[in-house]
Amino acid sequence: MTKLIFCVAIFSAVLSERSPDVPNAVVIGAHAQNAQQPTDQVTFYLRNDKGRFRNVNFVIYRPGEADPQVESSMLLPWQRFKFTLPIGSKVYVASKAHLQQVNAGHDLRAGAPPDLTVRRDDEEQVYAIKK
Repeated sequence: MTKLIFCVAIFSAVLSERSPDVPNAVVIGAHAQNAQQPTDQVTFYLRNDKGRFRNVNFVIYRPGEADPQVESSMLLPWQRFKFTLPIGSKVYVASKAHLQQVNAGHDLRAGAPPDLTVRRDDEEQVYAIKK
């Protein structure tokens, strides 16, 4: 039990030293944080609102591209996942069934509405991952 408390204390100390405005952010896309963004790019966050670790898969369809981008991440409790995507991109929080469909070559856009369609209004917004 003492080891667990020690690990949690160290883990909390490491997280507290991160930037207060964007804790635990991960960048997805071609643009780094300091790079100049084109006007059609939007930065937003999806947050793990659970008090536990969570493995999350994202399937992203960018406008004009037929093949999706698949991102997987183990999110810490309340961690935010940063996205920088073009307006009109469709983001799915994918289940195992969705991943199997994508791996088999199926297009998720044909069967289910996206969890988020990127709009200009999404700039710097934080959305909870509902699934």
